[in-house]
Amino acid sequence: MECMKSRTMEKKIASEEEMFDILRSQKLLTIAMCSGGEPYLATLDFGLDEEERCLYFHTSDKGRKVGILKKNQIVHGQVHEDLGFVPDACDHAFRLVQFKGRVDFLFDQDEIKEGLRRLREHQGIAHRTYDPTLPEGTLMGRISILEMNGIVNRG
Repeated sequence: MECMKSRTMEKKIASEEEMFDILRSQKLLTIAMCSGGEPYLATLDFGLDEEERCLYFHTSDKGRKVGILKKNQIVHGQVHEDLGFVPDACDHAFRLVQFKGRVDFLFDQDEIKEGLRRLREHQGIAHRTYDPTLPEGTLMGRISILEMNGIVNRG
């Protein structure tokens, strides 16, 4: 098979409901951060709060990611839904949401419990017994979505 297309047939997703559908259907997100003019990426599992337009995640309280986020709270992120290769075409189908957000680390115990609840619910593990506090050395973060757009390529 010969690859005839030089560009994918991407289309902007206009519906916020479809963008949230993508966020609801996926378990991982990737955020891009910047420190000293250098990019840094991190992939995280997350929990979703559609009404508040935010994503929750947990992380170690040490390391490069936390150091960058304490200096620069603005991130860009992406959640990607792989729809597979398109038969008889040199193309790959997908839907994705890209966003700009602000990261805040949570210290209020009620906010941490809510973040853990959202994370566990979204990851499909809400039924498991757990301690509703964060383990020592762990932070709960919230990404408030400031801007969001979506793209779909059906091939």
